[in-house]
Amino acid sequence: METMTDLIIKRIYGNAPVQGEGTIAGKPFYFRARHGGWSMSIGVGMDKPDADDKDAEWFREGEWPNASWMPHEDARKLIEQLANEYIGS
Repeated sequence: METMTDLIIKRIYGNAPVQGEGTIAGKPFYFRARHGGWSMSIGVGMDKPDADDKDAEWFREGEWPNASWMPHEDARKLIEQLANEYIGS
């Protein structure tokens, strides 16, 4: 488990898709990278997270070539960047 201010990454795992879970400012997040892009939701339900949940409190998505095989270190850096964006908003 890694921590930084207001961010707890419980795990980053898998390929096709690469997924990440944890909390940001005490709210659950779910990250997924697959095909040619990634998405991340914050404020999703803990029982069934969904990275495509555009009804979540905060949602972002973007492009990434061959995202299904995104290195976990790159996923961690992207999650940290998005966490800082969320906390700063």
